[in-house]
Amino acid sequence: MGNYIVDFLSYSARLIIEVDGFQHYEDSALIYDAKRTRYLNSQGFTVLRFDNGDVKYRLNNVLEEIYFYLDGEYCPEQLF
Repeated sequence: MGNYIVDFLSYSARLIIEVDGFQHYEDSALIYDAKRTRYLNSQGFTVLRFDNGDVKYRLNNVLEEIYFYLDGEYCPEQLF
């Protein structure tokens, strides 16, 4: 997407899903990811980010959050 590689992308849902490892929590990576997310949002996409541990150990929660987004009931402050 532009100059960026994304993990998962749905054009029809205008959704990008990112699965982040520990390196994404370093200061330089947080700055880079924020810039990247602003660009992706400017292209009309919502970016949902999940930690590797969430995907590995709490997959049902991750899938539920994606479902809520797709169903139009997405409200991240009420989830998990």
